Amino acid sequence: DPAGEGMRIAIVGGGYAGAATAWALARRGHAARVHLIEAERKGAAHASGLNAGLVGPLLDSDEAMAAMSVRGARLLADHLGLTSCGSVRLVSGEDEAAELVTRAARHGITVRVGKTADLAREIPLASGAPTPLTVRCEADGKVDPAALDERYLSEAREAGAVIVTGARVTSIAADGGRVSRVETTQGGFDADFLVNA
Repeated sequence: DPAGEGMRIAIVGGGYAGAATAWALARRGHAARVHLIEAERKGAAHASGLNAGLVGPLLDSDEAMAAMSVRGARLLADHLGLTSCGSVRLVSGEDEAAELVTRAARHGITVRVGKTADLAREIPLASGAPTPLTVRCEADGKVDPAALDERYLSEAREAGAVIVTGARVTSIAADGGRVSRVETTQGGFDADFLVNA
């Protein structure tokens, strides 16, 4: 955005959202304008680093979200260490299965519909599941959330972003209704835009 050229960007939080934002800005040549503050000694010390890291791009029924999820999964697979492990979804019937097959085809993803009883022979945990059908998606995978977060932060830092850990934000100053400065336990810096991550 030409109007935003030269804006200084403060990102508060070094978990997945903050680290990914810093990384994405760095990839677009804006690293020198990014200043990320994380309260802990490392990013992803809480929820971001402790989740299962499952990546299933077709889980969202909203088409725009599904498209964004598919692009994100491909980015992870191509550049950031997505491990393909596949997934199985238990579905309530033929309509739900058909919807998933159609959504997958729109995004170039192959899925297979099967019977839950057949799956139970392969995965005993599925035995007795109340749903008649399954949809397998071999393209689904997983990431190591803490390692991904650290990679985001490391690559943003290498590109020139300032990443400060072990610092808490103590105040945010505004001028004319806009952010102007962020103060932390390790000093302050001017900012034009703030991402609360």
